[in-house]
Amino acid sequence: MAAHPPWNIRKVRGGRTSSSDAHAPGSPSHPSGRTKPPRTAWARGGRSAESARGCKFKCTFCSTRFLGSWRGVSAGNFVDRLERLQPYLKRTRYKVFSIIDDLYTLDIQRVADVTRELKRRGMKIQATLDARATDVIRGEVCEALAPITNDMLIGAECGYDEGLKKIAKGCRTKVLERAAAMLQEVGLSHKCVCSFVIGFPFETREDCLRTIEFASKLLVKYNVRVYLQWYNTIPGSAIWEELAGKGLVSIGLFHAPTVDFPSHGVLENGARPESPRQSDVAGLVGLRRGKSRAAGAAPRGRE
Repeated sequence: MAAHPPWNIRKVRGGRTSSSDAHAPGSPSHPSGRTKPPRTAWARGGRSAESARGCKFKCTFCSTRFLGSWRGVSAGNFVDRLERLQPYLKRTRYKVFSIIDDLYTLDIQRVADVTRELKRRGMKIQATLDARATDVIRGEVCEALAPITNDMLIGAECGYDEGLKKIAKGCRTKVLERAAAMLQEVGLSHKCVCSFVIGFPFETREDCLRTIEFASKLLVKYNVRVYLQWYNTIPGSAIWEELAGKGLVSIGLFHAPTVDFPSHGVLENGARPESPRQSDVAGLVGLRRGKSRAAGAAPRGRE
């Protein structure tokens, strides 16, 4: 089939087919007529930029599209994008880029190359990004991330190896701890959020408390920040498909006026484990009212 310019692609409008003039040459949305990004480009806290799509891993709780597949643009191509967008950062709230990749750090050589290219062009940026502990401990990743990172999220998920294996995380707790230690060495730990989940379908109360205890250890020993959140079963994930096959969840949940996601412990027989009490969480993490900022967390984009 012959290729057509995007502005000649026909589309359905109001129940009939018509040629689209929205992207015609000379229009604001066409590169030839665009002199600045649309207003939404600076209406938020930062400016979004994409360097890759997908994730080569297949964590069973994740519903991200393109699981098992990762593809990224070259370092030079990505820096070109950042350079074009940089003048518009001043119109955002926090003056930072938000790298919206599902996983920025998979290609560790590219991570280093991006930072080197930014330095070569004399560009100084700050960005929020998603990383994996298994990448952070490899090569020059920590050193390359240090000058550009404003905020980093690492999906830690479980605080014990059996749980990490069950969700197919491809990681162990010793790797999570090593990553936290390396980030601390380069001065990044206070900008790193380790995200943990409690209440996976296979977990008991004791399992949840093991995760809380491990998260507390990383927080206190390495000064990382911690997200601790209840598990929600999301359509598209392997866990959802398994539970749906047993009749424990269905897409009909979304047809109700209020969606009540099955969370923290839908077991195979439909029972839920006893949930950790609030006092358990407070005691293990070592936080009390009035001391919630003991982890050194700063507002996003304002470190």
